[in-house]
Amino acid sequence: MHWTFRDDKTKIPQPDEYFGFVYVISNKLTTKQYIGCKQYWQMRKKKKHKPSNWRVYTSSSKYLNEDIDKIGKRRFKFEIIQEYKTKRGLLYYEQYYQMKYHVLTAVIEGTDEPAYYNMNIGGVRFYCPLEVYEDSERNKKISESTKATWADPNSVYNTPEHRKKISASSKANWDDPEYRKKQIEDAKASWADPEYRKKQMKARDDPEFRKKMSASRSEGPYRITFDTGREIIIDSLARWTRENGYDQPILSKILHKKRGYTKHKDIVKVERLTDDPNEE
Repeated sequence: MHWTFRDDKTKIPQPDEYFGFVYVISNKLTTKQYIGCKQYWQMRKKKKHKPSNWRVYTSSSKYLNEDIDKIGKRRFKFEIIQEYKTKRGLLYYEQYYQMKYHVLTAVIEGTDEPAYYNMNIGGVRFYCPLEVYEDSERNKKISESTKATWADPNSVYNTPEHRKKISASSKANWDDPEYRKKQIEDAKASWADPEYRKKQMKARDDPEFRKKMSASRSEGPYRITFDTGREIIIDSLARWTRENGYDQPILSKILHKKRGYTKHKDIVKVERLTDDPNEE
C-alpha cells in the first residue's frame, strides 16, 4: 500500500469505519499535484459489497497516470488528507479542497505550468453534505467560504475564461467511458435515496420548475454517433442542429427510439448524457 496520512505518518486507514478518503498525489520532481477522492468499498444496493482497489489506486487522471508510468511510482507521494463516513461528505470535501487550492487555475511558481493535474472540480457538479461533523463551527466557515467564492463576481470561477475551461473539460470528460460510468453510478445512488427522490419529485411539481425544464429540454450534453463511427459531444441539440443543417424533431425521435426513426442523414444514434437515471 502506498498511502500515508498527510498530517500523521503513523496513522492507518480505517476502511471499516469510513466510506472513503480525500487524497493528494504529488510529483516529487515537478511538485505538480492531483486532488481527488476514493471509496474504500464497492457498493451494491447501498451496502458494502467488496473492497475497492484503494490500496493500489493511482487516481482516474489520464495525465497523472501517464507520468507515473513514465517516471515510476516512487517519484510520487500518495497522501490521505482526511477520511469521511458518508458518500455525500466525501464528494463535498473533495470539491472543497479542489476549490480551496484552485486546482484549475493555479500554476507552479515561476512558470506557466499548471500546478495540478486536475481537469475539473468534482466532475463539475457541486454537492452539499447531509452529515454533520463534530466541528459545526468549521463546517459553517467552509459553507460561508464556498458560497462567497461562487457569489463574488470578481472570483476566478466567474470569469468567461474559467467558464470556457470548465465547458471544454466537461466535454472531454464525457468522452471518457470511465467518467460517464462513474457519473451514472453516482446519479443512481442519489436517486436510490428516498429523501433525495422525494425532494426532487416535490420540486418537479412546481409550475415554475416545469416551465424551466420545458425550456431546457434541448440542453445536453448529448452524444451524436455518425455512420462512420465518429462520435461528438454537444451541449444543445437545438443550437447544434440549427447551425449544422439537421432536423431537430427527427433527431429527437431517434433519441427517444421512436419506431421507424433509426437514421437521419449520416447520424445513426443520439444519446442524452443525463445524470437522472429515470430519464432516458
